[in-house]
Amino acid sequence: MIAVKYIGHRRNFVDVIYGTGIAFEPDQTVNVEDAIARKMLKHTDVYVRGEQEEAEAPAEAKKNIVTQDDDPDQTARDAIANMTKGALVTYAKTTFSVDLDKKLSVGDMRTKVTGMFDQFGTD
Repeated sequence: MIAVKYIGHRRNFVDVIYGTGIAFEPDQTVNVEDAIARKMLKHTDVYVRGEQEEAEAPAEAKKNIVTQDDDPDQTARDAIANMTKGALVTYAKTTFSVDLDKKLSVGDMRTKVTGMFDQFGTD
């Protein structure tokens, strides 16, 4: 387990990108599985390596309020369905290394990104 500290700007943040469902509070450090932690630590604007002594067990995320489901894949699909154009462009670039055409409508972008998520996942 690797200690990961959340340094993002949101007051409460739930990881859906890597499917952990960890609910972070500002400056909170939690233990995360090694493989996932290495991926998370690539996002230096959101996560940094924390001190093992400060690390705590991750807080459980609440069930998805839209679907009442614990499925991390469905939670990620729901997150994609609520992303703005800019967020979709960034997510597609960082997760799938794909440049989306910014002239597409938000709905078309969501369809493309959801399709990529279903086809490739996030691993």
